[in-house]
Amino acid sequence: MPLKCVHLFNGAVNFLHRVCSNTILLCTATQPLLDTVERSIRFSENPSIVQCVSLSKRIQIVNSTRPGGYKYPELAAFVLEKHTSSTLVILNTKAAAKLLYEELKSSETPVLHLSTNMCGAHRDNVIEELHRRLKAKEPVICVSTQLIEAGVDISLECVIRDVAGLDSIYQAAGRCNRHGEFGEAKDVYVVNIAGENLDKLPDIKEGARITMRLFDEGRSDDIDEYYRHYFHARRGVMDYPMNGGTLYDLLSTNKKGKNAFISRKNNKLQKRRPCGLRFAVQLTSFMLLIVGALRW
Repeated sequence: MPLKCVHLFNGAVNFLHRVCSNTILLCTATQPLLDTVERSIRFSENPSIVQCVSLSKRIQIVNSTRPGGYKYPELAAFVLEKHTSSTLVILNTKAAAKLLYEELKSSETPVLHLSTNMCGAHRDNVIEELHRRLKAKEPVICVSTQLIEAGVDISLECVIRDVAGLDSIYQAAGRCNRHGEFGEAKDVYVVNIAGENLDKLPDIKEGARITMRLFDEGRSDDIDEYYRHYFHARRGVMDYPMNGGTLYDLLSTNKKGKNAFISRKNNKLQKRRPCGLRFAVQLTSFMLLIVGALRW
């Protein structure tokens, strides 16, 4: 969920639950701390219906970032080095996915490319081919944008993820050794790309910064700490900023709209006063003329 939608989401869920008496079930592998933000979600008492037990470790996250990042030929070499039977590479931008695909497509291993630049039918064909190769245990490398992180039930032996928010890395890890079919814990490698420009993707940019901080602290498994840092750093955008105001305000108290109406009304009154004063002076002058004429 985009960070700018957090307060809108919380408000909608609170309304459905508290006012409409609906039961809401939130399901995710990376539960954000929605009850800690300014406009928090109002959970019921003891909201978790899951009892935590020890789980077999099917993946481990490996910090493979390096100073300056990987150039695309270097990243392609890294992918081929880690590849065994099936490898998924998830990158932050469509341009990055395309460039890495171009570097890899001449390799001996079949390489597939997935991107939201493709039409839906084309993406479905690629996903179908990926499923076929995995089922037949044929070697395959898939280079994709984030579209494959949710809603696609696949499992590969190796996953390589461009550094992003820890929640996104966990989502990518969910595509690795998904059912434990590859035996012991498999590696999910986190890499960084040289010169990657994420200025137009501020959520990913800030998430990547906090992830690198947690890597430096040796806390790559602390998703709650990630969200604490992330929500604090981006707390100013959760009302969905737009046109000098926020969408949350527009759909609730509409403070900006009311202030604009009052200001416009006051401006109109101020413009009318000189005209009224001018009319009064003119009327007074006219009456004085009439009185003077009568006396004469």
